[in-house]
Amino acid sequence: ATVVAIAFEFVLLAVHAPRPVRLLVGLPAAATIASWLQVVLRFCLGFATAGLYNFGALGTPEHVQDPVGRKADLRRVRSLVAVALIGGLVVGVGAALIP
Repeated sequence: ATVVAIAFEFVLLAVHAPRPVRLLVGLPAAATIASWLQVVLRFCLGFATAGLYNFGALGTPEHVQDPVGRKADLRRVRSLVAVALIGGLVVGVGAALIP
């Protein structure tokens, strides 16, 4: 996703895309940010959203049984998605501001 966001901006700059169109760079940037957050924090947004965890053998996810833990996971999902979207917005606006 990192390479896609950078390549997308270079293509948009090369074709002299209008500034509002360059805001779209924020979409792959948000995906990049979300991916990196998951790697760094070792927290899977998809598993957390589905109420799953996997600390055992690969391919054997288990359901989160604790309702407090489930709520905490969903809070963290919302927080990380918000960070990714805000970061994507910042990158998109930055991309649009490049002359």
